[in-house]
Amino acid sequence: MRQLSRQTLITSVFVLFSFVLLHAQRTVQGRVMASASNEPLVEATVQVKGTLVGTTTDADGRFSLYVPSGASSLVFNFTGYVSQEVPIGTKTVINVSLSEGLELENVTVIGSRNATRTKLETPVPVDIIPLSIIINEVGQVDLNQILNYAAPSFQSNRQTIADGTDHIDPAQVRGLGPDQVLVLINGKRRHQSALVNINGTVGRGSVGTDMNAIPAASIERVEILRDGAAAQYGSDAIAGVINIVLKKDVEVLSGNITNGTNTFGDGKVTAAALNYGFKILERGYFNVTGEFVDRGATNRMKAYTGPVFTTAASETAYRNTVVPSLGGRTGEQFDNDTLAKLGVERRRFNNQLGNSAIRNGGVFFNMMYPLSTSNEFYAFGGIGSKSGTAAGFYRFPANINATKDIYPLGFLPEIHSTILDKAITLGLRGTLKNWRFDLSQTFGQNTLNYRVENSLNATLLAASPTSFNSGGFGVKQNTLNFDANRLFGNIMSGLNVAFGGEYRTENYIIEAGEEASYKNYGLVDIIDTLRNGAGTPILTNGQITLIKTGKTRDILGGRAGGAQVFPGFRPENAVNQTRSNIAGYVDIELDLSEKFLIETAIRYENYSDFGATTNYKMASRYKLTDKIAIRGAVSTGFRAPSQQQKYFNNTSTQFINGVPFEIGTFSNSSRVAKLLGIPTLKQEISTNYSLGITTRPIIGMEISIDAYQIDIKDRIVLTGQFSASTGEVADLLKSANASRAAFFSNAVDTRSRGVDVVISYEKKTEIGDFKVGLALNANQNEVVDSSGSNVPFIKASDVLIKSNLVKTYFNREDESRFEVAIPRVKAGLTINYKLKKFGAMLRNVYFGSVKYVDPNASPVLNYTTQQLESLDQTFGARVTTDLTFSYQLTPQINLTVGGNNILNIYPDKQTHSENVSYGRFPYSRRVQQFGFNGAYYFGRLVFNLR
Repeated sequence: MRQLSRQTLITSVFVLFSFVLLHAQRTVQGRVMASASNEPLVEATVQVKGTLVGTTTDADGRFSLYVPSGASSLVFNFTGYVSQEVPIGTKTVINVSLSEGLELENVTVIGSRNATRTKLETPVPVDIIPLSIIINEVGQVDLNQILNYAAPSFQSNRQTIADGTDHIDPAQVRGLGPDQVLVLINGKRRHQSALVNINGTVGRGSVGTDMNAIPAASIERVEILRDGAAAQYGSDAIAGVINIVLKKDVEVLSGNITNGTNTFGDGKVTAAALNYGFKILERGYFNVTGEFVDRGATNRMKAYTGPVFTTAASETAYRNTVVPSLGGRTGEQFDNDTLAKLGVERRRFNNQLGNSAIRNGGVFFNMMYPLSTSNEFYAFGGIGSKSGTAAGFYRFPANINATKDIYPLGFLPEIHSTILDKAITLGLRGTLKNWRFDLSQTFGQNTLNYRVENSLNATLLAASPTSFNSGGFGVKQNTLNFDANRLFGNIMSGLNVAFGGEYRTENYIIEAGEEASYKNYGLVDIIDTLRNGAGTPILTNGQITLIKTGKTRDILGGRAGGAQVFPGFRPENAVNQTRSNIAGYVDIELDLSEKFLIETAIRYENYSDFGATTNYKMASRYKLTDKIAIRGAVSTGFRAPSQQQKYFNNTSTQFINGVPFEIGTFSNSSRVAKLLGIPTLKQEISTNYSLGITTRPIIGMEISIDAYQIDIKDRIVLTGQFSASTGEVADLLKSANASRAAFFSNAVDTRSRGVDVVISYEKKTEIGDFKVGLALNANQNEVVDSSGSNVPFIKASDVLIKSNLVKTYFNREDESRFEVAIPRVKAGLTINYKLKKFGAMLRNVYFGSVKYVDPNASPVLNYTTQQLESLDQTFGARVTTDLTFSYQLTPQINLTVGGNNILNIYPDKQTHSENVSYGRFPYSRRVQQFGFNGAYYFGRLVFNLR
């Protein structure tokens, strides 16, 4: 609280100081139209020549901006149109009409701190995705899925049976970790999710940002910087930066209503959004968006064919071995006979293999209030609430943990998550002595609480409740940021100088659940065998007393304690930790000539718990001709372990090859970690290299090709699962109600190499307007040794090596998550067509092959390399096809219908050993290219009322 108050005071003082120093500027407004059609041009750029001042037009082609005293002219740009420069003079209203012809690029916010720099002029690759336009053309309604199909370098798939990860999708850029990309909103750092991914999904052990908490309808565009940017924007930006730019339209009421379903009739989506902007004075605005999304669950599991009331050593034994105690029947025959008598189908015992159910609602706003003609107050942020329902593994009646008094047929436990996300940014920006400044304070919070339903605590038998509050966790982030920059147009061909600083605090909290959600009360199988003549058991002081006989027995282990599927956080798991970070940077761009640009940036950061680091970036771009340029960069990065990776600890039920284990995740500094020789957690360090070429060979066409290499030392992973039957480690595991233990550790170095190709072409003809876009990302991520050779090297302690535990510490499957669990090649081809009121979009996305790698590393099995590889499986490449049609019913209302994956493409069915028995999972949970829900069809009504 003291830190928060200090930052608020600093902000208030600076605002007051800046307000006193305001100097007069004047406002110029107007409208940008297409000369041929006389239609407004949306998102045309308007720039004050030779300055950093600029804006874009709204949905009606209108703009308003303040111009510095002495400014000479405005420059108007729009993709596919001829640039136009208009003298300002004494004008306060400027209307222009642009003619078709010269291809011009959009001005980008990230990648360069020079506000006049366009996306092909930046020395590093930047994608600009006009979300407010494409959201009306595609079936996806959440941001992660929209970007997954629009940007090949971006990868995000929904997970299944993965606890909280079912409800917060991990997202990656260039195949690196979810926590190695920095997310910004309007250029300001966004807080991370409280969730750390601990199940066997892509991104295991990492912490990402829940971008789906941001209503897609509130977003104007998304900018993806595909290059290391730690020196420019912060130490997390190893893979790149995603900047989300919010809408600022005024006096337009817009919205949409969407309804869709999968071909199976499940996964139904109902979504609605509403956006409106209020005008404040001449150029201010208050834009607000409300959005609601209700997504139903999907299930692609076949009918379960395995043991229900019986047990079996193997599938063969279940089907073929006659058991005398079952009346001379096999287990399968006994179960089938019993089910027939009960009138119950085997589908009753299915798990859920597919998307979880999600209900999501949120409100976001973006505002600016002009304090004078040269300075302004701004604010943006919002609140979102998400409730999700995900299922675990079915507990069958024969299971020791399924109490028949409560669930005679067993039960499918459910995890209900409640996620609350809120953030607000307050800031002041303007001009002071020819310097543009920006002072802001951002607060963000994400909390996730678990409630387990349709479950029980097996150690309480029939007395167990069926619903549990299992506790939860949360993060808070508070950031005070200052930026300043100035363009010196008279130094060579332009010198842009930027500098700034940041002070950030982070707080991580784990809260315990109710006692019954985590406690093992110690009852054993003997209770199940008691008969009326044995007497009534009484539980006191850790012992069972049988009244009739008077005999007392100590309570032994046997049943799993806590809520089945997700044992609650124990009081010992509770955490409340805070750290701070202070940073400062200088960023200089110099145009040596109209052809040659050089840039350098340096950033210093100091974490209260990990010490200081200095990162740099050097980049350049050279125009070989007016149409061709080459660009390149080299930079370093630094990522301190997140608070979640440092302090997360709990016990959860995880199924490994169909067998349940209580897995304890222990903090890196715990006693059990020291006993097993887990090295102390430290920061990740990266070096990025990139080289590319950009060209505009003909009017309307842009091509960029960028190659890259990213070396990361000391990657943080969640280790494999250690076990012990005797000794202090075994005692510690038992006290945590766990049979195995995992830890966060800096286990490996990695190298990522790849290439991005982006080609776009626009053409207006008499028979309609065409837009074609082709984008491709090809990457190869590998675990390497510290010298850089392509030989996997695991950074293990002497204790791990001597105990022969290295392959448990980091196994084959762990390595595969870096290298082959996501497509190495992903490409998208999109064709847009528009003729008067009619529009169409056809998109094909190619997902390269992925591979499941069996984790088995037990020396007892003595697998040869060939035998191990026989347990692996490669899933072949696939192409999904999206097709939509739209029609402008009235000038204000548009109707879109279409489908995603209209050819109903599925990945290969799995044959590997991971839960494939008894027909349980036809599709892999471990590796995914694009999910396994099949075709999805939708209709959307879009309206814009002025």
